[in-house]
Amino acid sequence: IMESSVQFGWFPCAVVAEALKTTLSEMELNVQGRGPLGNYLFRIFRDYEYQDLKAPAASKTIWDLAPFAWLIDAETCNVRTLPRPRLDAESQWQPQPDGAAAMEAIRVRRDPVFRDMFEKLAAFSDGKIEPKLG
Repeated sequence: IMESSVQFGWFPCAVVAEALKTTLSEMELNVQGRGPLGNYLFRIFRDYEYQDLKAPAASKTIWDLAPFAWLIDAETCNVRTLPRPRLDAESQWQPQPDGAAAMEAIRVRRDPVFRDMFEKLAAFSDGKIEPKLG
């Protein structure tokens, strides 16, 4: 992918996507009880076995929100365009000044991303948003 000319962008986990942390109490308040979808999302968040989300100050990152946040509202992310690097024989990324351009997220704003998700989930649960299938 890095050596192709296909449009490409990435959201690094460290520093960028890891900003999208939430807590069990925030999910209980804003997701649980918001219809079958909200209950499902709450359940998979609550039952994730990586850590004890009931511990004081425990939070969990929802990594997958980052690219969707950018697609929904580009203002939630700071991005830059740069040439794609190339992986060398030692598995190290090397600059490729004349490589195809790629988008790289350098920051995601946590609060507007979760606010949008919670508001849309509530609106969907209340029948104010209809799914567009097919």
